[in-house]
Amino acid sequence: MRKLLVANRGEIACRIFRTATAMGIRTVAVFGTPDRDARHVALADEAIDLGGESAADTYLSIDRLLAAARRSGADAIHPGYGFLSESPAFAEAVATAGLTFVGPSAVAMAKLGSKAAARSLAASLGIPVVPGDDGADQTRLAEAAERVGFPLLVKAAAGGGGRGMRVVREAGELTELLASARAEAAAAFGDGTLILERLVERPRHVEVQVLADRHGSVVSLGERDCTLQRRHQKVIEEAPASFLDEATRTALGEAAVRLVAATDYAGAATVEFLLDPTGSWHLIEVNTRLQVEHPVTELVTGLDLVAWQLRIASGEPLPADWPPPAVGHAVELRICAEDPAHDLRPTTGRVSRLELPADARVDHGLALGMTVGAEFDSLLAKLVVHGRDRTDALARATAALGSVGIGGIVTNIPLLDAILRHPDFQAQRIDTRWLERVLPDLERDPEPTAEELAIAAAARVTARQHGAADPWFQGAPWRLNLVAEETVRFRAGTVRVRHLRDDVEVQTGDTIRRFRLSWTDLPGEVAIEADGYRRRMKIRNEPESVVLVERGVRLRLEDNAGATSETIDESVVRAPLPGRVVQVRAEVGMEVEKGQLLAVLDAMKMEHRLLAPCAGRVAQVAVAEGDRVVSGQILVELAP
Repeated sequence: MRKLLVANRGEIACRIFRTATAMGIRTVAVFGTPDRDARHVALADEAIDLGGESAADTYLSIDRLLAAARRSGADAIHPGYGFLSESPAFAEAVATAGLTFVGPSAVAMAKLGSKAAARSLAASLGIPVVPGDDGADQTRLAEAAERVGFPLLVKAAAGGGGRGMRVVREAGELTELLASARAEAAAAFGDGTLILERLVERPRHVEVQVLADRHGSVVSLGERDCTLQRRHQKVIEEAPASFLDEATRTALGEAAVRLVAATDYAGAATVEFLLDPTGSWHLIEVNTRLQVEHPVTELVTGLDLVAWQLRIASGEPLPADWPPPAVGHAVELRICAEDPAHDLRPTTGRVSRLELPADARVDHGLALGMTVGAEFDSLLAKLVVHGRDRTDALARATAALGSVGIGGIVTNIPLLDAILRHPDFQAQRIDTRWLERVLPDLERDPEPTAEELAIAAAARVTARQHGAADPWFQGAPWRLNLVAEETVRFRAGTVRVRHLRDDVEVQTGDTIRRFRLSWTDLPGEVAIEADGYRRRMKIRNEPESVVLVERGVRLRLEDNAGATSETIDESVVRAPLPGRVVQVRAEVGMEVEKGQLLAVLDAMKMEHRLLAPCAGRVAQVAVAEGDRVVSGQILVELAP
């Protein structure tokens, strides 16, 4: 293997380039117009413009990817994850072109990558599967749903990551949710095939990492706990799954190896299981690719899984003395462009500040000045830490998260911090729906003390003196012949900050405090000195809030609390962010009830259901299916 093309983007492309370069393999990036200035393009030895803007025209286009490989002279292609990573057609096309596909063969992928085929194979081997229907006849899914019983889960047969997945509680929801799941699956994977599974209530989600070589060896590298999820998307992953007893751990590992060994498989595979509250377990699917959460397995085993993917693809056998023992505990936090204050809605923006901890692993595709748009996934970075045990790892993760600063984009960092501190999470009293149940409580900020208000306000207004380039912190507080004074309005209270010669004077209510606040050389750290007492604190400035990291206190700004009643026009439905209109349900003249579905927008690989804000009559439909829209664009107008 001399030259490797990575048919992907973002942090995973950067991750693969890092290992390939260390192994002496030249690298080729591909990109679409939105990614022209992306970090993965800059990191590769060569880069080729695929000439499109959407996923379908770039990272999902087999013809364009193969043309890029031919043009660059690449002799191997790594698919990363998502996009075409589990497409037998892509694996076959790469092999037919005479190139090495870093992954299993098309035949092996078809046997395991399809959820329906994997379920069937597992059942034939006596491995428990969740009751359901494999979707052999896509025209009779309604009948199959009646046989499976409600509540049930609709799942995309191809791909993963929660795309094309819907919970159906009753028969009346089925038709609409089937259509929605099929459209999302087709957009994400180029395949709208669906399967049905009986919904397992309050399960835990555990997956086993498997490697197989071309010489018949198959080994398990241990399991990961992926229970912490939101909308079927993993949020925090850990290795090992420390809540498991040894008997269950052994059974899951043996089942995973037996399933993969039943095919002529070569490469990395992840076998995923659900455990119900009684401890019974069932197979749900096999991912025939590298997982987003692979770094936690790397940290506890000391292995480079990408390197082993490349070695296996080159024909190298696995060591005879494997698997290596797991040491310690690892945690991965997915940092996403999502707004926790608005139901984790994907966000966009320009990266104006980037601060990353030096004592933790951060896999990312970020660069100063780059634009995070709505064309692709909201994942920005993965923060990964290793500790001697779970308690140590969680403490290290909390500390490292406090050193992350991403300016210009609203992220889910406050939510991750709140989860890490939550007693249920620390005690492992969670299931796959836990986050959805506690999210309203996590969004409620603790009541700050007057001292915390004062420190947060001072940190906010002195950030510009620290040289922050973030436009959220720019301004001109100086007044001719007067003491420089600013007012910071938090939801928890209003604070006046006066700039003196060396100190700041802060007034909260009738109380005035005077102290010296200076930013240190460490990202996000300030030194506070008052009355001869000096201390250091981690403080994170965000577009809508200030976070006192060690205390777990987040103070939201009143100015960004949301639109006021005067600015909300309840007669219009607007696009919440840039995207493509995939469904239009509204028609001019039709009467609608409040909450009725009017349109569906696809943005950041998620479907956004746009509902009627009030009852009324549709006066105008300003878009059609397939239209691309910008944030704030009017889609539908209502009349009384």
